[in-house]
Amino acid sequence: MQGIKVSKPDKDASSTNPRDFTIHSQYNIFKIAEEGGGTATISVGDSGWDSTITHNLGYKPLVYFYFEHHELERWILAPGGIDHFTTGGEDIEDRVTGWAVNDDINNTTFYLEYLPEESPIVDTLIRYKYYIMIEPREDAWYE
Repeated sequence: MQGIKVSKPDKDASSTNPRDFTIHSQYNIFKIAEEGGGTATISVGDSGWDSTITHNLGYKPLVYFYFEHHELERWILAPGGIDHFTTGGEDIEDRVTGWAVNDDINNTTFYLEYLPEESPIVDTLIRYKYYIMIEPREDAWYE
């Protein structure tokens, strides 16, 4: 068999266990159709932010959507949320949640929102990133 194999550190390339490889052309892995990201600002007076991405895949794909509040140093996988955080020794209630919705077979909308539907007391900057995955059965991986 010809192909490409990349074994994990301390694993032998002649192994027959697929878990010993980071890449193995005999096995399908998730493939990214589109990725992106940026910053979202939830302004005083607003309760949330949304953005629609047109991917034109012709089906509702698996989507990974992450966000990070400007005060945190970790990414949250949506759907998920931040209940509160501590900054400068002060505990701050700052509830943010995020999720993604496949609106139809060609569009996905990403949402970030303050909960309960209150606006922030200052403009809030939230970084986000997303990955839209290819569906193997729809895009002929098996042919």
